[in-house]
Amino acid sequence: METTWAINTHGDPLGALARLVETVWSEAGLSGVLVSSDTMDNPQATEFILEQPEQLKKFNPFRPAMRANTAAFVPGILREKPVGRYGAVLRPCEMRALRQLERLEPFPRQRLVTICVDCLGTFPASDLEWRTRRRGSPDELAKETLRFARQGGISVDRYRPACQLCRSSGAAGADVNIWVLGLPVRQVMLVNIPHQELASELHFSDSRRVEAEDELLKMRQRVLERVSLRNQHSRDRFFRELVDSIPASVEAIAELLENCGECRACLEACPICSAAPLEREADGRYDRHKIAQWLAACAGCGMCEQACVKNIPLSAVFSVIHEHMHVLM
Repeated sequence: METTWAINTHGDPLGALARLVETVWSEAGLSGVLVSSDTMDNPQATEFILEQPEQLKKFNPFRPAMRANTAAFVPGILREKPVGRYGAVLRPCEMRALRQLERLEPFPRQRLVTICVDCLGTFPASDLEWRTRRRGSPDELAKETLRFARQGGISVDRYRPACQLCRSSGAAGADVNIWVLGLPVRQVMLVNIPHQELASELHFSDSRRVEAEDELLKMRQRVLERVSLRNQHSRDRFFRELVDSIPASVEAIAELLENCGECRACLEACPICSAAPLEREADGRYDRHKIAQWLAACAGCGMCEQACVKNIPLSAVFSVIHEHMHVLM
């Protein structure tokens, strides 16, 4: 039986979120927490392990940047650190990727506590740069983004294509889900714990239990439905625009990859390929069955498009393909 708490933020949603993560860290007995380096404004790396709760003072998961899918680093970190329990703060698309990785590359899940935070969208690198300059700092840009959480985001037409097409931007499937979409975050945010065992370990201060009929849950659901419909319209529009160029079968997709070149940037950026690498056969072809598995497991993070040196709209292509896999198989 899942449990949901309403947490008072007292005008400081980032501070409240940091305290939430610190509570999970302390009461779940974590040895460290894996976060994206984008949340720490650290351009020198793609992942970052917090080793002390004090580091959460610089932690900001609402910075609208995503240079890598953090889920790809989880199995390796658990192998490198064979003792202790670790946390991982993930976006919804990263959480989807982690669930696929667990299936493809089993790791000691009992040593991991996942924390998923609602995603308010991320900007392309070039757009992010000038927006950050305009606002003065990454944190100021994040504050601007967070102010529009209640409406479901800001400047959505300028987000990365993967964010415009996202199947679900709401936190779900993690051990701890932190919800801000549709909510007046300067007053309150929601924390959802699906598993009673973990819920019994955690005790959030300044909180109250939320029941199914609570108005906060209804507000969130309305915005999630609005965002889902908006993104569905985006997928439909991209499908109409790309209908003549989208590969019509797994075979056609394989041929596209085979004829594209040898840089493999899209494959190396994909978190799924980190566990199930796509390699050419002796004849230079890709295994069609592995291609189909890869497409079916797509988490929709858009790392492939972000890495593509030819600027192929892979987010749109893969989103449409994923939605129509039953036709292509």
